[in-house]
Amino acid sequence: MPRDLPLSNGRLLVTFDSGYALRDIYYPHAGMENHAFRCRSRLGVWAAGQFAWLDDPGWRLSLCYAQDSLMTNVEAENTQLGLHLTIEDAVDLDRDVLLRRFTARSIAGRPIEVRLFLHLDVAIGGNVVGDTVFYHPEHEALIAYKNVHYLLLGGRTAERPKLDGWTTGRKNSWQDAEDGVLDGHALSFGSVDCVGELRLGDVQADEATVAYAWLAAGPSIEAVGAEHQLVLERGAEALLQRTQNYWRTWVANETRVPAGFYDLPQTVQALYRRSLLTARAHVDDGGAIIASPDSEISAAYSPSGRSGPAMTDVFQGVENYSYAWPRDGALVAMALSNAGYSSASSAYLKFCFRTLIQLADKEHAYMLQKYLPNGAVASNVIAWIDADGNPRLPIQEDETALVLIAVRDHYERSGDLEFASMLYRKMIIGMANFLTDFRDPSTGLPRPSQDLWEERQGIHAFTVATVWRALQDAADFTALFSEPELTRRYRDAAAEIKYGVEAHLYDEQAGRFARSLTFDADGSPQRDTVLDASLWALTYFGMFAADDPRIVATMAAVQAGLMVPGEHGGLARFEGDTYQLRSAEPGHVAVGNPWPLCSLWLAQYQLLRAKEAGDLAEPLALLETISRGALPSGVLAEQTDPATGEPAGATPLTWAHGTVVLTVLEYLRTKARLS
Repeated sequence: MPRDLPLSNGRLLVTFDSGYALRDIYYPHAGMENHAFRCRSRLGVWAAGQFAWLDDPGWRLSLCYAQDSLMTNVEAENTQLGLHLTIEDAVDLDRDVLLRRFTARSIAGRPIEVRLFLHLDVAIGGNVVGDTVFYHPEHEALIAYKNVHYLLLGGRTAERPKLDGWTTGRKNSWQDAEDGVLDGHALSFGSVDCVGELRLGDVQADEATVAYAWLAAGPSIEAVGAEHQLVLERGAEALLQRTQNYWRTWVANETRVPAGFYDLPQTVQALYRRSLLTARAHVDDGGAIIASPDSEISAAYSPSGRSGPAMTDVFQGVENYSYAWPRDGALVAMALSNAGYSSASSAYLKFCFRTLIQLADKEHAYMLQKYLPNGAVASNVIAWIDADGNPRLPIQEDETALVLIAVRDHYERSGDLEFASMLYRKMIIGMANFLTDFRDPSTGLPRPSQDLWEERQGIHAFTVATVWRALQDAADFTALFSEPELTRRYRDAAAEIKYGVEAHLYDEQAGRFARSLTFDADGSPQRDTVLDASLWALTYFGMFAADDPRIVATMAAVQAGLMVPGEHGGLARFEGDTYQLRSAEPGHVAVGNPWPLCSLWLAQYQLLRAKEAGDLAEPLALLETISRGALPSGVLAEQTDPATGEPAGATPLTWAHGTVVLTVLEYLRTKARLS
């Protein structure tokens, strides 16, 4: 189920789903650990003798954010209960507390008594073994814990600074709320949950009744108790207001608004700002940028890669997207840097600096496939041997290249020479040496590695494009730091790679570039000419001009072959893509679901080719289509069902939001150039 509303301060990250259930509670890192894995914490309402959970069909829900802020604005109305609720949630900007404000009004034509029931379902540390939840008499709140992870559920009404009722149980205490009275069971252990109650009293039609709740996270009882006391002393209202003010100021800072921005359609402006906020919400305090907080995507994760076929039941639930892929993170970091938020970009590059693999010779360095937000190596879908049993590096080489590209991009945007100098020897030179030497001497091309979709081993167009760009950027750095021999070495390697692409990756018969290349045992090339949206990289990273006839033919074929028509259409990843496919017509070869990410790549290519103002219409139309296809909250899915427009895959996908930012900025720069 999509995560419509993620909220974060870089340490505590929470998500709400489309039924407004609290689904993920990550702490102490954005993306790690999930203390609500496979759990659903719901809000229950008792009004005038009737009870309903907010995900019951009687409610009409609107799940949005407050404008330009990482604060929710949820509207919930139930005519049978005669109640309208406005709910605002935010993770405090520097305290590890989820704050919640409930505003109730009667729509029954008379005052009605209302009680709110706050369910907290936990899997502390990511599993349900050995949890404890109890009522703490001093704090008059519920506390769940295991090991060094503690969660405190507190609340207050206008009348009382505490929970009005509470109970605990072994994964069934939510049932106790449905009669409107909690039994006060004081402690449960094992696989547990709990419910806290807030009594709002008689709610009027012409006067709002307000109550507050909060969920504090910390490493001890003392830590969550201190956060609890802070909320009571400072007031939840004041903390909510300062958090909303902070994010509105952050995203609307006029010094960062690009020229011409206010001439864009309102939907595109809104998606750009929401994309900045969504991207920032997925940056951990330690610098990692996670791909998505959507832990439920694990039910369709393939053991062969995140883009493979759905798993069998035995494998379900073993993986998710809450990892730091160097590729995703580098592109999102570049988006934030281009938009004027260089602090997030520098934090990410420091994270990569700490986690890169440096070989024993100290002269070569590379990135592994993905990392945990705390910097540890994450699970890897790439084997350390190939199909013949020969050793190989379990890498996607484009990830090393993109981090190096991000270093250059950050330097260009920030002008921070001292920062570049810090990264220079170990990261810039180490990665450039690796990219130079990790090549086949007979072709000049990079050695085989896994593609960006994590599905096939080979020499890929996307990989060679990023490696070529990275070596050019490294050469610029070595020229800056006066090492001419290295400059020549990297330029020569880049030239050999481009020659190898022209000689081996271009398919004369198809009249376009192939997406991948392998070599038989006798050395004869085998080109994979399946259409793939990632072929856009050959021009985007500068290896070939956008008007090169070979690129024009390649991208024309990509657009013609992968564009999914219809109201909810867009560009698919590649021919025959069945990952998360729901709407393939019987008897037809699947093209694949449209990916907002891929549609944005097409828009970026169109901007590179633009020669006159009229050429801007098509990329702007793609931006508007993607804006309309976002969830009401503004978040973008990894892919969408073309028949319904419903999200398919991880939602939100941070990479997609980063690409929105880059594309909007590229559109505005292109428009200014053509003007």
